[in-house]
Amino acid sequence: MGSEMCIRDRAIGCETQAFNSNKGLSNKLRVLENKLRAEGVLPPVTDKALTNKDKPKEYDPTLSRRVLDSKKSSKLERENIELRAKVKELECKLEANKEWNEVMIEMGMIPR
Repeated sequence: MGSEMCIRDRAIGCETQAFNSNKGLSNKLRVLENKLRAEGVLPPVTDKALTNKDKPKEYDPTLSRRVLDSKKSSKLERENIELRAKVKELECKLEANKEWNEVMIEMGMIPR
């Protein structure tokens, strides 16, 4: 655990204790987190975390899966609508060709 904290501390450029003792740094981190949440980089804060502001914020591990499922569902719905439109267009063309085929048969140009 000690080496993990050392790596994390080097990655952020200060020790974890700085967040606990420096309110300005802590506030800047909170502002950055809110900005990243607004941009969709971080997941939104859960209701439980909002009620427990002094405690660490809870991450909802199912949120990213739900977002991916929602995007996939939207994409499939869009493709479905496009394909239905294409089917209608092709059905109209087929109907027109059926009529043309009947005319050709009646005129004797195509044997039955």
